[in-house]
Amino acid sequence: MLTDSHAHLFMEDWFPDLRDIAEQCKEKGVRYVVNSGLEKDTNQKVLEISETHKTFLPSIGLYPGEVQKKSEAQLNSEIAFLNENISRCSAIGEMGLDGTYPELEKQKKWFSRALSISASHGRPAIIHSRKAEKELIECIESTLLENNPAFRKVILHCFMGSMKLVNKAVEKGWYFTIPAIAGRSEHFKSLIKNVPLRQLLTETDSPFLAPKKGETNYPWNTKEAILEIANVKRITQEETQNLIYLNFARLFLA
Repeated sequence: MLTDSHAHLFMEDWFPDLRDIAEQCKEKGVRYVVNSGLEKDTNQKVLEISETHKTFLPSIGLYPGEVQKKSEAQLNSEIAFLNENISRCSAIGEMGLDGTYPELEKQKKWFSRALSISASHGRPAIIHSRKAEKELIECIESTLLENNPAFRKVILHCFMGSMKLVNKAVEKGWYFTIPAIAGRSEHFKSLIKNVPLRQLLTETDSPFLAPKKGETNYPWNTKEAILEIANVKRITQEETQNLIYLNFARLFLA
């Protein structure tokens, strides 16, 4: 039974027929997909999709690329949307920090606001980081210290930080998603080796990060992440799949 902890199935240019995607997921053993929004409009889409497709779990977020282009009033409206719809979602995210965008301090402020909602309500936090991993870890630490120090449902999506930062997150009980490209990434192979199985999840980031460059990614490609985890951990694919499902269920289905 496969699970995809991070995808963007609301993107109609890539996924014009979600009924077909749902059928293929069923045929190929994908039990659940976390469908992550980026801002109010796409958050509304993932909520609506979940009403028709129960296996596509909605995650509502505030992506750093959206933060940098919105006004204070617009961002307050985004945060209000997260608060108002917390009971309808399975997670908060995608959110985080991205050093390729300007105004990192502005990003920190609104990431902290969104993460506070996740921690206060016990919803998993799906977190993006790019070229700001150290700042991200520090921001998570300070936000949780103020809101809910015991919160452990932190999911670091496609984390590219150093193994020193990885080990720090492991000590805190946070989780890491392994993407379908893990087989061609020495970084993710090292991450798998260093992170306990109990803190690993699989993801695709569909339609992005396909196992073969230039192709569209789909949730069933999580089997590639399962294969790499099994290879590195030296256990069977069946055992790997079962353990990853238990991790997923502990976070999203409890």
